[in-house]
Amino acid sequence: MRQMQSMMLALALAAACSREAPQVRLENAWTPGAVSGADVTAVYLDITSPIEDVLLSASSPMAQRVEMHLSSLEDGMMRMRPLPHVELPAGQTIRFEPQGRHFMVMGLKNALHEGDHLQLQLTLQHGGSLDVQAAVHTSHTHTH
Repeated sequence: MRQMQSMMLALALAAACSREAPQVRLENAWTPGAVSGADVTAVYLDITSPIEDVLLSASSPMAQRVEMHLSSLEDGMMRMRPLPHVELPAGQTIRFEPQGRHFMVMGLKNALHEGDHLQLQLTLQHGGSLDVQAAVHTSHTHTH
């Protein structure tokens, strides 16, 4: 009987350990591409973390650097400021969108065309590194 209980406990522990941890969801990633002759663009996406986490940084092998920014209307003028990090409350979707939070991708190494994808790597405090492909949609308006 004791051996049977030990075996059942071992099976239960193995099953619990084999379950995958809930994953951070990255959805709706897109970029309008760069205006002709420019080497800068913005990337927008939705991010949902199953646990409380912090988005620390972003990078891209396709650009010199990526920064997180927030655009806001102040005194009738759109202003943009860098964000050192972005809090990700558990279960809430945080939107990176035009005229709000966004990724500024600077020093693009190549031109982006409709149908291309811009690769980003996001670094989270607890969730490690995540890769995302932002689809290039040149028909979208380029506003930060």
